[in-house]
This record gives sequence, C-alpha cells and structure tokens, in this order.
Amino acid sequence: MAALKAGTRFAYYTTAETAVQVLKNREIWLRMPTCMNDASEVQHGRDAIIDVWGGDEGTRLAEVFDRVYPGISDELTKKLDAESATELLAQTFIACLSEHAVTPEEDRYGRLSMWRAYGGPSGIALILKGDPLFADADGLSVYSSPVEYLDASAFKQQIREFVDRMNANQDFLRSLGRDNCLWWLYQTITMAMLCVKHPAFVEEREWRIFHSEREPSTILRREIECIRGVAQPVIKLPLDDNPDGSKSGRAISDILDRVIVGPTDFPLATASAFVDLLEKLGVPDAGNKVIISGVPLRSNS
Repeated sequence: MAALKAGTRFAYYTTAETAVQVLKNREIWLRMPTCMNDASEVQHGRDAIIDVWGGDEGTRLAEVFDRVYPGISDELTKKLDAESATELLAQTFIACLSEHAVTPEEDRYGRLSMWRAYGGPSGIALILKGDPLFADADGLSVYSSPVEYLDASAFKQQIREFVDRMNANQDFLRSLGRDNCLWWLYQTITMAMLCVKHPAFVEEREWRIFHSEREPSTILRREIECIRGVAQPVIKLPLDDNPDGSKSGRAISDILDRVIVGPTDFPLATASAFVDLLEKLGVPDAGNKVIISGVPLRSNS
C-alpha cells in the first residue's frame, strides 16, 4: 500500500541482450525458482517455514485456527505433505524487480550493487511504472509481492505477531468459511516460502511477480527455452495490449518510464539501439527516455 500511494517505479536489471529481447518480443519471462540467479534465495524461505512449523510458533498457529475450525491444522499439514515444497516450486514461476529511485542519484545512475549482480559486461535497467503490479487483471493469474528480508529469529517474530492478530480476529476467520480459511492459510505459507529472503540481500529491495500452474491463465504461454545452456520451461508474460485490441495496462509504451544504460564499453551505440527500439514500440519521447549512466564498473579479467 505504501508503494501504491508513493507511485513507486520498478527496475528490471539485466543484460543488454536480454533487455533487447524483452522489448523486441514484448514479453518478460517468469522462470522456475530453482533456475534463478541463486536458488538458495528460495531455499531460505522454505527452511524458515519448516523451522516454524515444527516449533512453538507452529503449535500456536495450529491452536488458533483449530479453535475456529477443529482439525483444520491437520488438513493443512496433509495438503502440504501431499504437495511437497519441491513440487510447489516446480509449478511456480517467478520474475524479479527492484524498487527504483529512493534517491535522485539512483534515478540517474542506477544501483551499483545491481549492476554488479545482473548487468554483466553490458547492463541495462528497464524502469517500469508500478501500475500493473497493483492492478487486478482477469485471466492473468499473476501476482506481485514485496520481499521480506528476515533471518530465522525475525521470521518467528512475524509469525508470533500474525498469530496474535488471528487470535484477536476469530470472528473474521469464521466469516471466511472453512474452505476459504484453509485456502488462505495455504496461500500464506506459499507466499512466505517464495517471498522471504536472507537479510544480506536487503539492498536489492526486491519485488517478485509469480504465477502458479495450479491456476490456469488464458494469457500466459508456457514454452521451453535454453538459457545459458540450460533447457527449462518458462512462462511468457506479454507486455502488450490484448489480442482484441483492448487496453491491458501492460503495454511497453504505457509502462516504460525510462531505460538506463549501465556499465558498458559501448554506451553510445547501446543508447542509440534502445532509442530505435523504443521508437518502433511507439514509446513517446523515446530519445529522452534512454539515459547513459556512465557508471565505470571494473570488468573481470
């Protein structure tokens, strides 16, 4: 809600090669968590859930919900056991964005740590308006969430506070109905698994957009691609208007705020190429939306 109120923009840090494909194909790829830059990022959330579920916090959580719906914690456990974390992650696809421009300097130069992590020898940051992340889209089945950066102790504290809130609002839990309550409990655990990271990554200010194949979409496409030599399924999210010509709110010409050219040996050529791409996409004032950061990043020899 704070991000929505502030009109927060988001940065997609990537290589120039990938950014060209995003713009040319008008799509962004969601990938399996186990194929992401660092699979341990998701493992951290999974471990946090397992630790809580087997401890005092998990017992308290079960007691609160069992008071409202006797036996519902056993149903949840069976559901989690039947759909293991490995299977869950195999059916979930993610793309990562970063909150952009806390300072004017970042708006001009981007963030050095992100260039180092994701830019490669020629980095690009696509700066996007946040509107699609906050909107409801029928048939899309894609969701967004900020990442929480919590160690084991802080995560347990969050669970304790969650239990206290649920305990104080049992009438609300009853109003949901048993099936809905079970579904939302399952979703809560899933979200925690996907959107809790180690505190060491806090400077990334990450948001995740994700899709579960348990929830079919009429808009997404599942295809096989080879990325850095690894064959893998990807979910392709179109950044374009709907096939019938109606506005989707996701078209690049509507959501692209600017392009920051990161560390590269060829800044002028790169900037010129992206201006051409934006003009072909109908992005207004394309020449002023491509910015050369001039960041001098040392390359590895």
